[in-house]
Amino acid sequence: MKLNFDYFQMVMKRPLDDLVMFPAFFTYGLESTIKPRHRMVAKKGLKCSLAWLLNCSDEKFEQRMSYDTIDMEEMETEPSFDMNTLMEPRSDESTSDYDEDSDDDYV
Repeated sequence: MKLNFDYFQMVMKRPLDDLVMFPAFFTYGLESTIKPRHRMVAKKGLKCSLAWLLNCSDEKFEQRMSYDTIDMEEMETEPSFDMNTLMEPRSDESTSDYDEDSDDDYV
């Protein structure tokens, strides 16, 4: 994780708000995904969100590299990950993932 952050900060030189908007950045491989894609985008001079850069298949990314510009429709206007949703109550009627059977049934 530290290597990803160092690359983000020193090489990509992006604002920390980008990580707040896309914390999944840390789940992507630095050598396998982040560096190669960042190099390609930087070489083309494109400006994009981290989600646009990383949150797609290799095939979709290759397709995106054929673009001369990035349409706003391609960019996500809402964060793709929201920590607040993890804190919301579940919408289903069950309050537990487990059945209410007693342990006596298993003896």
